Amino acid sequence: MRYLILFLSLTSFLSCAKKTIDPMARVGQAPKPQMIETAKFPCKVIQDGIDDKTGFYKKDIAYEKLFEYTPEKLLGYYKEKDFLTCYSSVGILDKTHYLYLKLIFDSKDASRAYGSIQKEQEIRITMIDGTQTRLKTVVHVNAKPDTKSNRVIYDGIFSMNGSNRKKLKESEVDQIEIIWTSGFETYEVFNVDLLMNQLKCLEK
Repeated sequence: MRYLILFLSLTSFLSCAKKTIDPMARVGQAPKPQMIETAKFPCKVIQDGIDDKTGFYKKDIAYEKLFEYTPEKLLGYYKEKDFLTCYSSVGILDKTHYLYLKLIFDSKDASRAYGSIQKEQEIRITMIDGTQTRLKTVVHVNAKPDTKSNRVIYDGIFSMNGSNRKKLKESEVDQIEIIWTSGFETYEVFNVDLLMNQLKCLEK
């Protein structure tokens, strides 16, 4: 927790407490992805063909949980759930590769504390071997409140070049650092080989 977490009163957090639900149920994930079974990782392809909206070839791998995070100050409140849950996906659109991060905050006040992620802002990914790679934000990422669940969702889209993809396919991820308009925060990744596997699925 570096420079970022602003004080949010316990009263504010208690006001957004709701029954635990699957956050991915509300974010447009295809319910029945096409399964391509592999020996080590089940690839879940949710689209592979011409995109109706753009007319370009599009392929997307289904979202999977990448990491969870709860600031130390909030551990007493978030005992059976997490303050932040991040899901990752990778995709291709018209020969350009993208990393998608869906950041779901279990607090309606998160947008006030974090702000947004600016377009062209880089995120830094640190691998287990200590090397790093940086991905640039494609669009300005604003909070999307979910009034039914009192959650806040950020849909980050980050472009990947050949060097980025090579790095992510060859080494497991240790940390991801995101720079918000209110500061930066570093997140420990527990599903360390997810991006590696998702990228391999994308190239099948």
